[in-house]
Amino acid sequence: MKFVCNCCGIEQREYPALVYPTPEYYTYLSKEEQDKAKMNTDTCIIQEGDETYRFIRGVFVQKVIDSCQDLEYGLWVSLSEKSFLDYKEQSHKAGHKEVYFGWLNAQLPDYEPAEMENIKTLVITQGNSLRPIIEVVTDQENQTKFVADCKNGITTEEALKRIKRVVQNKG
Repeated sequence: MKFVCNCCGIEQREYPALVYPTPEYYTYLSKEEQDKAKMNTDTCIIQEGDETYRFIRGVFVQKVIDSCQDLEYGLWVSLSEKSFLDYKEQSHKAGHKEVYFGWLNAQLPDYEPAEMENIKTLVITQGNSLRPIIEVVTDQENQTKFVADCKNGITTEEALKRIKRVVQNKG
């Protein structure tokens, strides 16, 4: 979709949101295990033996340093039982504002799998059934290229390369 940018006044193409339909953890499950998971477009619960894993989907915004627009992702984070239950109970309410700690559960293009492990996040609810905002904690021990890109941003060239890669993989 084309639009006239409020920042620079130039007609541009809007970046599509890069949406990941499931948590990364879900993709490693067998078909039988996936069938047992409680999954919808916004939440996922996976029971493995005595362990229960709870995920919610939110919006992660990656700064594009040489553009007036940023790149958005629909990503998943794991939450504690307490945070997950509070989110499920409260997120539809108008004015609900809460910040939860979560762990990113995604594999993004241009990053090694090890770079995406143990990434701390803040999950900021918006109320009114809107998906929460995911912010990566940039002062964590795990200082990877991904964390640095969250802090410093990426270029338009990198953003377009990621869009192309994700769109091509869906076909």
